[in-house]
Amino acid sequence: QSHEEFWYDFFSEEIEPFDIIIDDGSHYQHDMIISFIIGSKHVKDGGVYLVEDCHTSYYKTHQIQIFTREKDRKISSIFIFIIL
Repeated sequence: QSHEEFWYDFFSEEIEPFDIIIDDGSHYQHDMIISFIIGSKHVKDGGVYLVEDCHTSYYKTHQIQIFTREKDRKISSIFIFIIL
C-alpha cells in the first residue's frame, strides 16, 4: 500500500472516476496518507473516499514521525486528513 508507483500505475489506466473508494489497508499512517493523496483524486464529484480502522492513528506504533522547528513529534493520518 505504501508503494506510490503501484497507485500511479493503477490509476493511470483509462478508468472512470469511482463513486466510492474504501481503504481497508495496512492501518499504518504513512500507507493511509499515500493511498488517500493519490486515490482521492479519482473519486467522482459527490463520491466518497472511506478509510477504515482510523482508530489505529492513536497507536504510537502506527504513527509517523515528522520534524518541526519545535521538536520531533509523531502525527496521525487523522491530522493529515483534517489539513487536506
